[in-house]
Amino acid sequence: MYSGKLKIDIICVVLFALFASLAWLNITPLTLFVMFVPLLFLQRRRGGKRAVPFALLAFSLWNLATTWSVGYAFTAAPLAIVLVYLAIFGSFFALYNKVWRKATRPLAYTLLVTGWIAAEYLYITGEVSFPWLTLGNGFAMTPYLVQWYEYTGVLGGSLWVLIINILIFESLIKIEKIDGKLSIKGVLSKYMIAPLVLVLVPMVYSLVVYLTYTEGVAPVEVAIIQPNIDPYNEKFGGLTQEEQEDIIFNLAAKAPSTVDYFIAPETALDNSFWLNSLTYNSTIGRVKTFMSSYPSAEFITGAVLRKHYPKGDDGVKPTFTARTSDRLSYYYDVYNSALSIDTASAVEYYHKSYLVTGAETMPYQEEFPFISEFALDLGGEVGSYGRQIDRTVFHNKNSDVSIGAAICFESINGEFYSEFVRNGANVMAIITNDGWWRDTPTHRQHLSYASLRAIENRRSIARSANTGVSAIIDQRGKIVDRAEWDESKLLVGEINSNAELTVYTKYGDYIGRVCSYIFILTILYFISYRYKKRSHLN
Repeated sequence: MYSGKLKIDIICVVLFALFASLAWLNITPLTLFVMFVPLLFLQRRRGGKRAVPFALLAFSLWNLATTWSVGYAFTAAPLAIVLVYLAIFGSFFALYNKVWRKATRPLAYTLLVTGWIAAEYLYITGEVSFPWLTLGNGFAMTPYLVQWYEYTGVLGGSLWVLIINILIFESLIKIEKIDGKLSIKGVLSKYMIAPLVLVLVPMVYSLVVYLTYTEGVAPVEVAIIQPNIDPYNEKFGGLTQEEQEDIIFNLAAKAPSTVDYFIAPETALDNSFWLNSLTYNSTIGRVKTFMSSYPSAEFITGAVLRKHYPKGDDGVKPTFTARTSDRLSYYYDVYNSALSIDTASAVEYYHKSYLVTGAETMPYQEEFPFISEFALDLGGEVGSYGRQIDRTVFHNKNSDVSIGAAICFESINGEFYSEFVRNGANVMAIITNDGWWRDTPTHRQHLSYASLRAIENRRSIARSANTGVSAIIDQRGKIVDRAEWDESKLLVGEINSNAELTVYTKYGDYIGRVCSYIFILTILYFISYRYKKRSHLN
């Protein structure tokens, strides 16, 4: 009997991992609406006892099935991702399970919904951050179903998924109590009307918006460069910087004279760029020479920048990310940056600030400085990158267009990304290097997240990837043109600028903040509830 019970529990775990993973594997996002049902069923069968270990196993399988390919860049990364996810969401599920056993169902479900979203919000904004599997991200490859993200962001999608799961589970319980078993007839009964309506209404609304949305005609012509330089064998050792520049400029030279922006990928230029003498750099000079043929255009590119600080007598580091060595008489910061270059003398720059935990920065290094030395940088620098507070927007001197340049991982965090738009960006660029993950689902997932950013802010996007994959994305999140994986290509097209701000752009992840407050209040209410119940029994 015990063996049979365990078998059913394992089936529930596998079903959760399967239903959760299908969206990220570009099969269907519809299974997200039932992904929690097997876990809730398991919890009910066991009366809450021993449900937590099975939940931890389910979360682990889901993470490994969808993020395994990050191990190409760093072998231990998938394991690290799983452990951090379990620490955050496993702890929350254990808390929810305890409340479920000792409180009313409405209270437990309130805690489940608000607590899960609070955990996602913490994972998005915390020092340790890899919000790849935020539930709302599961609709990234079907942007026509979530046009309403312009009001809620992806956490609105998470709220949608959680509520539908609970409604379907409770409907199945009611059906089971009436018929004594689940059947097709029962599943199609009146109890399924409410969850079905709540699934369909947002979808129908989204499809109507998707089909009727009209962009204002304010064209900006972009030339997106995908050089296709292998990050393992060519980017940081196989090819010289000059050879890499030749590839980039040979592609860029195919652009028409009317182009407004050239967009080159993350770290496309890496030639000892010192901020203190940026305008005198030979590579910058080469870009300016090239731009003399395109005097009305801007050249947006990724670069590795370094900033020099003299050592003071007090020996205090100028920033907590600054580096030095025994042989150096100065401190310096290293930045993963975006540059805006034209024929003018000045060069604008922005430093990537939402950094990849473990690869570009280590958490809590300001409190524990020695931790920064353990950061593994993908590109030859050992230590944590510097960052900046504000999102710099590049202003085109020849037009009213302003462009924000989000760098790689920054396109994962919707609220962070929207700061570019609040600062005046009316078109967006994303520059990245997704070749680290090879030809796996991960680079396709990363591309699809850009569609969600386009919807949330109603900003067109020019996405330049070293490889995997460059694209032009409209304000509906539709990919209207793209390069392919492992392809060297210049992608030329028009995107429309937009100056209006969406609700989400204005208020960011307000759903995460509201749910965090309600979660805390729910915990306090539960403590009060248990105290009063014990007092009554005594």
